[in-house]
Amino acid sequence: MRRTIFLAVVLMIGTSSFSHAGTIAQLDNPGQTGAPGDMLVFNVTLTNTSDVDQIWLNGIGSTADSPFLSIDTDPFDVNAPLFLDPLESSGLFELMDVTIAPGTPDGPYIGSFISIQGGADGGTGSAFDDLVDVSFDVDVQSPAAAAPEPASFGLLCAGALVAGLAKLKKGQRQ
Repeated sequence: MRRTIFLAVVLMIGTSSFSHAGTIAQLDNPGQTGAPGDMLVFNVTLTNTSDVDQIWLNGIGSTADSPFLSIDTDPFDVNAPLFLDPLESSGLFELMDVTIAPGTPDGPYIGSFISIQGGADGGTGSAFDDLVDVSFDVDVQSPAAAAPEPASFGLLCAGALVAGLAKLKKGQRQ
């Protein structure tokens, strides 16, 4: 049991970010749980580890582990800084939204990732080197089924029985 928990923790930490070209990306919650139809929000902090180079953030690409997951990278375009100065950190911002398709089977969907692209291009937006790949996981859990309501016929019979007993009791008092 301990070994299983240890491996799960190592996998979650190990897959939350990969760094290339002096850039580190750290998701605040790389493994999220949702139900079919839910939209999950992933937030990230980006850090430029170079002490001399400015890094421009020019684009983002995504690869979903499953056709049941839809990745919307528009939040990156709206929220990401244009560049990071040497040793600068972006602060936490919304990176992407992942929508779980209705009817998605329960279970883990492991191994999806996004790639942040850019480079030291002086702000022309022409560099699209792979700066950092960010891995994330989604665990789909359908909500528990609600307890079924009693059948209408049963309620009608119970109501009739109570009304009959009340009438019988009223008749005995008179």
